Amino acid sequence: AELLRAVFIPPGGSLNVPGWNYAVGIFVNSDNPISKLTLAQLDGIFGAERDGGYQGTTWNTEIARGADKDIRTWGQLGLTGKWASKPIHVYGDNLRYHIPRTFERLVFQGGDKWNEQLHEYANYKNPDGTNTLEAQEVLDGVAKDPVGIGYSTVAYPTPHTKVLPIAAKAGGPYVELNLDNVQNRSYPLADEVYFYFDRVPGKPIDPKVKEFVRYVLSREGQDAVQRDAKYLPLTSEIVKAQLRKLE
Repeated sequence: AELLRAVFIPPGGSLNVPGWNYAVGIFVNSDNPISKLTLAQLDGIFGAERDGGYQGTTWNTEIARGADKDIRTWGQLGLTGKWASKPIHVYGDNLRYHIPRTFERLVFQGGDKWNEQLHEYANYKNPDGTNTLEAQEVLDGVAKDPVGIGYSTVAYPTPHTKVLPIAAKAGGPYVELNLDNVQNRSYPLADEVYFYFDRVPGKPIDPKVKEFVRYVLSREGQDAVQRDAKYLPLTSEIVKAQLRKLE
């Protein structure tokens, strides 16, 4: 029989835990007067012209855009005076792993063509056995570069960078990156973690699967998520929406 996929979202990603689907923050140097950005502006800054992109497993040419939408100077974002002609230097993770894929899904609508000047970083082991993480390197790079902008996590704050509010569309609302806004998913660059299972159309869900998912969505299950202190527990509104998928 043909199988239909049901999707559930037990934990809602994390705010600032590296390696646990943290929310993506957009950082600029603290001297930069820019105060907020939209997803379309981030696409122009970090992305490049494209013929389309994958949304799920479907190639969609409707998200194509030309080079005229590229944003490569701060003046294109409305800054004036000495900032108007300054180039935008972009910083981020190397493109092989998870966080850049999340960025592509949320900002490029599934496209995967990046600004050709992207400064990329990677995790590595130091001679003394400690780790240096790409997320920290991005912030260190932006802290030293007045015209830099990068995406990273708020786990590595520095007095020489600031994180910007982001709007899903022009005109706002512009949403701050904080715990409440990530948990309720009003912040546009919050990540998610999914449970998937298949069900035969017209037939009930396997009782064992249904009971397990109900446990995950229960107060007891979400308390376990809270105690683990990595992913964020779901709000009651999100839990109710997921429970309806079990009916």
